[in-house]
Amino acid sequence: VTDVDRQTARSLVDSMTNEVVVTERRLEQLSGHRPMSFREAMQIALKGRNERKASENNRSDAEEIDSSDDVAASPADASS
Repeated sequence: VTDVDRQTARSLVDSMTNEVVVTERRLEQLSGHRPMSFREAMQIALKGRNERKASENNRSDAEEIDSSDDVAASPADASS
């Protein structure tokens, strides 16, 4: 899941030609690090993407409100 353009995404997918299946788990035991599953990674990526989009929408809404305040001010308000 990525926000890159279609051509870049296609190139990345096309470059994945070698299937890798990990069966050796000693590194996880030594490092104490457990890699996340595809499902976990996807959920985190989508959550972050949705949060960024919501933040962008909130910013756009706030900018629209600010600009409508300028339009709503009457000429009489400006002269006082």
